[in-house]
Amino acid sequence: MTTQNSNKPVSGSLDLNRLERDVLIRLLSQAAVFWKPIKVFQDAKETINEVIFELKVDEAEFYLVRRKPTDAKAVCLSPRELAIARLIAQGLPNKTISSTLEISPCTVSTYLRRIFGKLGVSSRAAMVARLMQDNVLQS
Repeated sequence: MTTQNSNKPVSGSLDLNRLERDVLIRLLSQAAVFWKPIKVFQDAKETINEVIFELKVDEAEFYLVRRKPTDAKAVCLSPRELAIARLIAQGLPNKTISSTLEISPCTVSTYLRRIFGKLGVSSRAAMVARLMQDNVLQS
């Protein structure tokens, strides 16, 4: 992650209890969709990986890494499905998404079921995790 005024990575040390760690991980996962990488490297499988966040917590180092999609895992979402997925990744409820996109909440639910089916997932969190893994949510 970089600061808004520079391209330097944000880093730091934190002393967190378990609940704070869980909250931090959830927030980082939701926000990571929109972060630019601070490191890029190539692994043996020839997929490009991007480190988008580094953090040191209680002497342990954590990295939030995003992989580029491979052809075998490519996800084909319609433009509307992608718009809904991006809003869900921001943590918005169906009612807010429906207001934002000027569609009914039932239509949002229908799109959500279609997205779940395409991805083979059964929850919003799993959907966001899969789309982040495949680097689909990036603008």
